[in-house]
Amino acid sequence: MPSSVADENDGNVKNGPVGNWAGARDATSGTSTSNTGQSNSAAFGASGGAGRGAVINSTVSRAFFEFDFTGVTNVDTATLKINNPSNNSSIARIVKAGDFAPLGVGDFDNIVGFSAGNTMAGNVTDFIDAPITLAAQATTDFTLNSTAIADMNSNDKFRIAIVGNTHDYLNVAVSATDNNVGGITFANKPGTEDDPQIEYTTAAVGRSADAGGTKSKDQLKRRALISTEISADTDFEVKLTNTLKTPVYFNLEGVGGKDIFSTASFRTTTSDSGSNVLSFISESQHASFILAGESTSSFFLSSSIAIPGNNIEAVATNITQLTPTSTEVLGVSMEVLS
Repeated sequence: MPSSVADENDGNVKNGPVGNWAGARDATSGTSTSNTGQSNSAAFGASGGAGRGAVINSTVSRAFFEFDFTGVTNVDTATLKINNPSNNSSIARIVKAGDFAPLGVGDFDNIVGFSAGNTMAGNVTDFIDAPITLAAQATTDFTLNSTAIADMNSNDKFRIAIVGNTHDYLNVAVSATDNNVGGITFANKPGTEDDPQIEYTTAAVGRSADAGGTKSKDQLKRRALISTEISADTDFEVKLTNTLKTPVYFNLEGVGGKDIFSTASFRTTTSDSGSNVLSFISESQHASFILAGESTSSFFLSSSIAIPGNNIEAVATNITQLTPTSTEVLGVSMEVLS
C-alpha cells in the first residue's frame, strides 16, 4: 500500500503560559515553536496552572504536518498513522492547516477557518468525522474522511493541524489543574516506523472517450468509420449500449477488406458487463458480436501494431421505429474509451 510520510518541517507551536484563556488560545502568534525535535510529550492540547490570586495560567499547543501528494489524483481511502510516545492517552481533532514553510511562531493560528473567540466546530475544515484518541505509547490509525481525500486529490501538499478537542477545539477554558496534552513522534526521528504518515489506496483512473470513437445508433445503422487511432499495445474499451429488448448483431470490419484483426485481440472487461456479450467471432478482416437486449456490454480491443484512424468501421443491426410524430433508431450505440 502506498504511503506519504510527513515532511520534516512538521512540529508544534506553543503559546503560554498566559494569564487568561483567551490570550492563550486566540493569539495570532505563539511563544515558541519546535520543528526539529524527534518527539514531544505535549505536542498539542491545553493545560492550566495556578497563578497569583485567582489567575489561571493557560498554555495551548498545536501540531502541524505536511504530506506530499504531488501527482496523486485518485486517492480512494486514506489512514493517518500517529505515534504517541507519552504515557497518557489524549483526545484530538484533525483539521485543515494553511501553508507553512518553515513552521514558525506565526503559524499558531494557521488553521483554515479559525477565528478568535469561537469554537472550531462548524468553522474549520474537519478531516475526521469525530474526536480521536491517541493511545499511550502506541501508533494509532485514524480514517480520514471524504473532505480530506478531496483535498489530497486537489493539492500537491496535504496540510493538517492536530489540536486538543476538550479545550482548544471546543473553546472551553482550562482549570488550574487541567493537563489535557498529547504526545507525538515527528518525522525527524531516524527511521520511518514511528513517523507520521498516511497510508492510502487509489481508485482506478476512469477511462475517457476518444475523439472519433463515439457513434450514435443511427450512425451504426448506416455504418460508421472510426477515426480513433488504435495505439500499439494499448487497451481500448469498446463500450456498447443496447436499447432494444432483443439481441443486436454488431460488427467491426477492416475498411475495404483490410486485414486488421490478425494483429488485434478482444477480451471482455473484468465487470459483469462481459456476460452481455453473448457471442463473438473474430477473423482477420472482421469481428462479429451478439449483444444481449437492454444491456451495456464492454470488451477490450488491443493490437500489437498501431492501427491508424479510418481503418476500422462499425455497423449494427439497429432498427428504425416510426410513429405518427417521430422517427427513432433503437439498438446499439458505441464509445471507444482509453
